[in-house]
Amino acid sequence: MSPHIGLRPLLLLLLLAIATSAHLDASGQEKPTMPTMPFEMAKPGLDVGVVVSDMQKAKKFYGDALGLRPLPALPIELPGGGTMVRYQAGYTVIKLRTFPTAPPAVEKGTMSANGIRLLTIYIRNAEALASHFTELGFTAPKFSPAGTEARGLAFVNDPDGNRIELLDYGERQSEFDRVQIGLTVSNAEKAREFYGKVLGLKERPGVLLPANFAADTMEYFFEAGATTIKFWAPKTERPTRTGPIGAALGIRYFTFMVKDVDATYEALKARGVKVTVPPVDLGTIARIMLISDPDGNTIEFAAPRASR
Repeated sequence: MSPHIGLRPLLLLLLLAIATSAHLDASGQEKPTMPTMPFEMAKPGLDVGVVVSDMQKAKKFYGDALGLRPLPALPIELPGGGTMVRYQAGYTVIKLRTFPTAPPAVEKGTMSANGIRLLTIYIRNAEALASHFTELGFTAPKFSPAGTEARGLAFVNDPDGNRIELLDYGERQSEFDRVQIGLTVSNAEKAREFYGKVLGLKERPGVLLPANFAADTMEYFFEAGATTIKFWAPKTERPTRTGPIGAALGIRYFTFMVKDVDATYEALKARGVKVTVPPVDLGTIARIMLISDPDGNTIEFAAPRASR
């Protein structure tokens, strides 16, 4: 008998075994399928919307004190009236918004209510920034060791009491394209399911928050391009302050710029996402839609009208 008889079936069995093992983990269990984003981002970072009570005070803080670069005004009439001023922070645009009648204020502090409660901005020189704050009449940020690759961190409040985290990375230019958006959530597992499996964002390993922030509480991280969405669910009772953008002052929404809003709408609807505003044209410059996460935080998806 030829020694090659039976070799082909043996090779087929070997290839099948290799293909099967690629879907198993070290214990022999089937590996979970990595989620995919059901939309294509049109730029690397997310934008952030902040509803403010006094635009001049907000401009002095974000533009003058933090030194963010102002952007040209958009030629649109905003739904509900009011004004918008925009600043560039790396890949992120921070959109300051007023309404004809200022919405009510909510609880101050990162952990005092569920919602979008923290915005992290990367800076180059902590000492120079602190000095600049003092010159402009703001309380100077007090930096402490970060315990990470950053040289230091500090927390400050904007004129409406929104919590801003500052990370000093010196001259590491690659870090300044990034921001982080911090959420206090009612249920961490529901939030992980939504941001990881529904939106398809990549999850990074979580960390235990310091006890002086929140006892026995994990902080979870999800990557959306150059932006990190992070959240925590403290073991304390607190109200939920989410909902429509104009319902309250504060950090009210964040925006994914995508290639196709209508395709995103169909894809997210198929995944069971709660759509609060279906695709609609915003003037002649953009097409947008709004959804809610499990706590009711507003997430916007937008694309230039010209890309339709």
